[in-house]
Amino acid sequence: TYVYAGYSFTSPGIVDQIIPSTMTLNKTFTAPSGHYPLLALTYDGTYVYAGYFTSPGIVDQIIPSTMALNNTFTSGFNKVHALTSDGTYVYAGYSVTASPGVVNQIAYRGAVKRISIS
Repeated sequence: TYVYAGYSFTSPGIVDQIIPSTMTLNKTFTAPSGHYPLLALTYDGTYVYAGYFTSPGIVDQIIPSTMALNNTFTSGFNKVHALTSDGTYVYAGYSVTASPGVVNQIAYRGAVKRISIS
């Protein structure tokens, strides 16, 4: 089991994989160029997801065993503000000025399911 920490003021974004028992760095993911600032992280039990405050919104899917990029999702909305997982699906919330807010279901255990909910 690991803890993941992302840094919002690095360019590109960085996600560290930390061993909680010793609080030591295990591995690091460095995002592709342009993927920053990193604002949201979640883990669905299979992949780590990093969301960026970009236009359009970008979410990177990271393989925990190697901390390598597996996939990148680009939405039709700007600025990923929040990521969460219920263990089956991953959801992205966006910084929008319209009401109601926007949430995308962006992944199903790694497979793209771009369903918009507003």
